[in-house]
Amino acid sequence: MDKIQKLTIFILAISIHLANSQSITPSLLACTGNTQATDGYSISYTVGELTVVSLNSKGYYLTQGFQQSYPESITPPIPLNLISVTPNPFRDYLNINFFIPEPYDFGIEIYNSCGRKNYIDDFKDVIYSQRESLNLEFLPKGLYFIHIYSINGKISKVFKIEKMY
Repeated sequence: MDKIQKLTIFILAISIHLANSQSITPSLLACTGNTQATDGYSISYTVGELTVVSLNSKGYYLTQGFQQSYPESITPPIPLNLISVTPNPFRDYLNINFFIPEPYDFGIEIYNSCGRKNYIDDFKDVIYSQRESLNLEFLPKGLYFIHIYSINGKISKVFKIEKMY
């Protein structure tokens, strides 16, 4: 063998070794998805999801990948004047102003722009003209969605808020 063939084989062996020794860990940043179930079957999906493994048997297909939960759907919004969120944009504290004619128990959930829940709280017996202040200094700067809902399901409102600094 001449030197060129030996060098070519050596470079080829090194290239094959390097190609086999590298591994890429799959990752995904998806902003939406959902899960549906009926008659004992369920399907989950994430928009932009990479397929990792696909299996099929007797006409049924299973595709495994990356999943994350998605917030439940909400009821239609209530009039704008019953709940307000101030200031927007905010720094560390966010005020929720309730103008509810009768007492309700409220839940509050804050999601980041990709739908991941960052905060949850509840307030019992909220009455007319009540203000609740939330300390959100732990949240990084960015866009958030705050879902305010009555526990009985009659009132539901979503606000887009922005954290500054």
